Amino acid sequence: MEKTAKEKVKEVFGKNADKYVTSAIHAKGDDLELLVDWLKPKENWTVLDIATGGGHVSKALAPHAAQIISTDLTEAMLENTAKHLRTEHGNIFYVVADAESLPFLKGTFDAAVCRIAPHHFPNPEKFIAETARVLKPGGEIRIDR
Repeated sequence: MEKTAKEKVKEVFGKNADKYVTSAIHAKGDDLELLVDWLKPKENWTVLDIATGGGHVSKALAPHAAQIISTDLTEAMLENTAKHLRTEHGNIFYVVADAESLPFLKGTFDAAVCRIAPHHFPNPEKFIAETARVLKPGGEIRIDR
């Protein structure tokens, strides 16, 4: 039986989870440094980080928001990210989630962010619709690459 695109993603990213924590492309970058300025999160916000990978967006936003919900389709990736961030940031929570079918109620988040991941989604229109659905009215969204 042929694997689906999402099964392939889980397999590949699960095997390489630690590389995404240390990867210079993912861990650094002007966009990551400017993210807080672009988003302007408030201290009482709950922010959704979609397809977190190595958790760099969650790490950048954690000092500026009440809660960060860090999601990824790949459980092994998310476990590895949590291992690296848990001691430093107690306001990041981890949820295995498909970006095209988010397991959250409508209007849950003040903001949503997705960085260096949308090109992996087989149905980007579903990702956009799901992100809009889980945002509160007037919620902020930032998608990069």
